[in-house]
This record gives sequence, structure tokens and C-alpha cells, in this order.
Amino acid sequence: MSGLFVICHTGNIYPHKSQTDGQHMEGSTLPSHFYRYLISLLLFALVASSQLQSWSFSQPLSLAIEDSKFTLREILFEPRPLPEDVAIIEIDESSINQYGRWPWSRERMADLLAKLAEADQVVLDIVFSESSEPQSDLTLSRQMAEQGNIILGFFLRQQASQTFQPDELWQLSDCAYFDISVAAEVGNQAIPLQEFDHAEINLAIFQQAAKSCAVFSTMPDADGLFRKYPLGYLYQDQLYPPLAIQGLRISKQQEANIILGSHGIDEFNFLNQSISKQNYLPLNFYNNVKSFSAADILNATPGDAILAQLKNKILFIGLTELGIYDMRPTPVDPVTPGVYLHYTAAANFIDGSVLHDSDMADTALLVLVLILCLLIASLQHQALRLFLYAALFVLILSIALGSFVFLHLWLHEAHSYLLILLLMVFLEAQNFLYTSREAAKIRGAFSSYVSPALVRRISEDPSHLQLGGSEKQITVLFADLRGFTTLSEGLTPTELVSLLNEIFEPMTNAVIAHEGMLDKYMGDAMMAIFNAPLDIKYHPRQAFYALRDMQASLKDLNNERLNKGQQEIHLGIGLNTGMAVVGNMGSSIRFSYTALGDAVNLASRLESLTKSYGCDFLLSDESYQLLSEQQQQSLHCIDRVAVSGRNQATKIYTCSEHLNQQQKETFALALKEYLAGNFNQAREIWSSLAELDACAATMAQRCLLLAQQSESWPGFYRFDHK
Repeated sequence: MSGLFVICHTGNIYPHKSQTDGQHMEGSTLPSHFYRYLISLLLFALVASSQLQSWSFSQPLSLAIEDSKFTLREILFEPRPLPEDVAIIEIDESSINQYGRWPWSRERMADLLAKLAEADQVVLDIVFSESSEPQSDLTLSRQMAEQGNIILGFFLRQQASQTFQPDELWQLSDCAYFDISVAAEVGNQAIPLQEFDHAEINLAIFQQAAKSCAVFSTMPDADGLFRKYPLGYLYQDQLYPPLAIQGLRISKQQEANIILGSHGIDEFNFLNQSISKQNYLPLNFYNNVKSFSAADILNATPGDAILAQLKNKILFIGLTELGIYDMRPTPVDPVTPGVYLHYTAAANFIDGSVLHDSDMADTALLVLVLILCLLIASLQHQALRLFLYAALFVLILSIALGSFVFLHLWLHEAHSYLLILLLMVFLEAQNFLYTSREAAKIRGAFSSYVSPALVRRISEDPSHLQLGGSEKQITVLFADLRGFTTLSEGLTPTELVSLLNEIFEPMTNAVIAHEGMLDKYMGDAMMAIFNAPLDIKYHPRQAFYALRDMQASLKDLNNERLNKGQQEIHLGIGLNTGMAVVGNMGSSIRFSYTALGDAVNLASRLESLTKSYGCDFLLSDESYQLLSEQQQQSLHCIDRVAVSGRNQATKIYTCSEHLNQQQKETFALALKEYLAGNFNQAREIWSSLAELDACAATMAQRCLLLAQQSESWPGFYRFDHK
């Protein structure tokens, strides 16, 4: 069985010495000490090469193991104090609920910035690349210019979604690093730095008014988690800083000294920190962050304490409301808002907790493991050896954790664990021969832990035990509670958890009952996938059955709550079928499958759009086409849309059971006129259904707005918000 090692010992691995010969082992097949040391050194060289060259096949597991240091630090040590002079302004759920969906008007953004006039620097994890009303744009640009402390963010990407004039792009040059030198040994060789071909920048009116600008693009590791922060990206032969470093450069009035070389950035010297031979800063995450709600800032009046707290601080403004989906999975939280990465990087420089790597320290740790494993293997008592091997794991973990916590040195101890395992297997199995009888015992023992069917499935396809991802068609379901903030008001943490359990238990049971897999809970939302990790026949149908069961369970729950005089609960659900990368993103001993890709993003966007259409769920056309005829009869198409971040349009469907056949045909006729661009005719038809159907009312209002626009109609509606 690939990837599964089972070692059984019934006694000492060393045969007892003969009573008549004290110099030789009776019946021994052990190699000589020379071969033992030679093979041990070869294993050492193999692991050391994997560590120094970062072999791609070993990276996901190594990263997952090393991430455990964050959890252990949180458990074993007091939380680190947060730097006082950096904070986050969150456009959070409270802000969205109070001031409306994103994006906000430019006037409201100007009001928010005006409240932050006494901050040291205000750094925006937001790009204003599209025009709004001219007067609104002018109001915001004037506020930026008046304050003189605004740093704007912009995208770098490989494919262009917008085009900008050369004079607009030329303005970016003022934002680039300028204290840069190139090592002499580089010559004409290309410098290995991440370079982008296109930029999505702020409008010239804002770029000219702002004090500076910076990149807010970040890159995940091989397993999709965000652990690192760029020190700089190349664009049009210039090196641009990210938001955190740009904010610090201007605030501290100190330039970063950069030497480019064969590693990309060979030296990066900034704020008494020196980073060598790496293009990214490993992020030293905090247990929490210092943040303020944008709603509280907007509601504040001059003299309020909250405004005094923001004075002379570097402030990062970003989106943290879950529905907007500006989230990044990190080792400490699978739904970390993107702005938290910029905050963490800035805070690391300020409090001196920047993490450093050391190839020498990693190699020294491997040498220590090699020596101690050889010493342990020389002991005669097997129980003592096994205990010492376990103690060696603890020792390596203690060294790695201590270096991380007290020295800010990030050791790659996963390779040391691998070397312990390899040496232990080799040294302990020198005289152990597998036979068919012993293999049968192993299969029998394994079958006692899991079902025989699963044993047979894994035996046929051992890849189920391995880390990594593969592309396959899945159906993704996103569900989110509506009005959760209002619902949870006045509840204690214990009561809130009890409420969530009461809501999500039947939802989860519905997913599992139809062979789905609960991927994760995200606060007041959940994500489930169908057809992974194991294949499911007709998985879109199973997902739709689960959706309807969730609605039925919610109806029963609401009946109970109404009888108790409690508030009803509403749920928005999005369902989509498509290709995605699915795989085990945890460790080889704990299956933690998840899915990544456009299919997942579309399902999330559809869930968010249920609020726009006033319906309980939305299905994509990709899912609808794979449903049974009976299931399709309970649905009808309500629109054709392109969601934020996606160019391809899709038809969307929702429940039609509350409409009779004539009303369904009337709705379909309105949709036909709408898609053809006949908005006035479509509005008249939909208006006749507005009292019966919330979607019809929404579409009638949409037609009223579209009829007033002069832009050509592409045959679908584009949502720019998430």
C-alpha cells in the first residue's frame, strides 16, 4: 500500500548473542556498520537536498507541519502585544449593514477619509480604477489632496482586465523603490523576481491627489495558503513596494536599501531589519489585530475617543465583510481578510518580529538528528529506543518552537521529522523481512480500524492517502445566514454557539445524508462539496436534494422559533457545478479535503446574489442542466449574469413552485424581452408579477435603470460587487 508503512516488532531487533560466540550475532542478516553509516548518510543527503531545493512534492506537507508552531505558540504562550502605531479600519458586516452594499459612493469614502485626517498614513487596500459621477470623483480626490496622507493600492496581474494610457502608468514611477543596486556577478542574467505584465491602477484624478501608491497583490504558497508577503514586484522595469512597506517608508521617512542578485532580492535592509536571499517576507501572524469598524468611524463626531485613538497611526483600510469575499486562507485562519496580511507585515517591521530563515541552522538540525538517531539505534532495548525516537521528535519540536518564539528564527523542522522517520524505519528494519503471513496480519489489523469497503477502495487507489490536488467536476454549495448580526444581538458567546449549532446541525445532516462533504464553517456560513473526495453519481442532483432538505429543516426550525416568540431565520444558498482542484490540504494522517477554483468562487457569488434578487437560493446553469427533469420543473430561469471577477456569463435559476403555469410563462416572456434588450416591455410584464414574486420586482426595477443607460447591452447583467 503506497504511502503506508507498518512496522511490527515482537522483540529486540538485534538477535541474542550466541552463548558460545560473543563476537557474532547468531543468524544475523544486519549489514556491517559501514553500510549502516553509508545508507544513513545517503538518507541525510536526500533529505538535505529536499530541504535546500524545496522540492515541490514535499512542500505541502512540510508547510502544514511547520504551521503547527503558530497553534502551539497560541496555546503555550501569552499573546504578543500589538504595536500601538498601526491599525486596521474594517469595512465589515456592520458597516455594510449600516451604509449599504459595497462599493460605496465616492462621497462616503471621502467622509471616511476626512475622519482620518490626523492619522500618520492612511493606506487603502482598495483601487479606484473606474469612474463614477464626475462630481463624486472630484470630491474624493480633493479630500485626498487636502489630507496629504493617503496611499492608494493598485493591482499587478498577468492578464489585463482594463487598459490605461502611458501617461497614467507613468505616474506609478513615483511610487517605486529607488535605492536599488545590482550585484556585479549577475551580469546579463535575468533576476528571478516576480514580474507582471499589466497593472490595474487608480484613476489619474486620484493618483495625482494621493501622496503615494503601492501594490496590494499577494501570492499564496503551493498549498493555497498565504504565509508570505512580497518585498517587491517588477513592473515595466521598476520594483514596486507592497502596501505595508510603502506605508512604513513614508511614515518613518526611511528608504529600503535593496541589492538584487542571483536570488532575486539578495539583501533587503529596512527599519533595522536585514532580510537575505528571499523575495518574500514570512509573516509572523498575531492572535488578533487592532481594528476599528468603518461604521464607528463614520458615526464619530469631532472629539470622540475613537478618533483620538487613530491619531498619528498608520491605518490600513480594507474589506472584511465575508460576503464581499476578499478573504485569504492562512495558517491561523481559513478566512483571513486580505488587509490583515498588510497589517501583519507592517506590524512585524515595527515591533521587530520579522521572521528569518537560516539554511545553516536547518542543516545543523539535520546533523543533530543524524547523530542522535545513530546513537539511539545502538541501544539494545527496543522499548527504550522507541521512547527515545519519540523524545527526539519532541526535542526537535521544542528547538523549532523556541527559535520561532524567542529568536524569530523559522526552522524547517518538517525535514528533520522526515529524516527521523526514514532513519528509524531503516535502522529498526535492518533484520526485518516481510512475508505473506505478516502482510496478512497487517491487512487484518488494518481492517479492524476501518470498514473493509474502504480498505478495498484505498488498496485499489492509494492516491486517496496522499497529499495534493487533482482537477475534477464537483458541485459546490454555499449557505449563509441572513441578518446574523441582528440575530446575535444580546446573545452571550455560549448562547451564540448554541444557536449556530441548532441551525447548522440539520443543514450539515442534509449534506451528509446526500453523500456530500462539509468543507468548512465560516462564521455564519458553510461550504459543502459533492463528488469529492470520492466520486458520487449524479452529484448535482444529490446537492439539490440536500438544498431542499436544508430548506425543509429550516422551515421546521422557524415554526418552532415562532411558537417560542423568537425571530425567524433566513438562509441564502448558492449552488454551482464545474471543474475545480480538490485535494487534501492538511496532513497525511488527517484528511482535510477542500476545493479551489472558479467553480467554488461562482457558487459563493451566487449565494451572495440571493440578497440582490430576494430569493432563498440560486443555481447556475451548469448545475441546472444536470438535474433530473422533475427537479428542473420546480425551477425557472430569472436572469443571465456575469459575477464579479468572472467574464463568462451564466443563467441563474431559483424556485418557481409559488407560481402557476401561466405566471411562469409570463415570467419567461419578460426574461426573453429583457435578454433582447427590450427593457420597457420586460418591465411592464415583470411589474404584473411584482406582488407575487420578489425576483420579478427586482428585475422590473433593473429594467427601469437599464432603460436609462446608453451603453450597448451585451445580453447579460454584470455584477461588479462581490
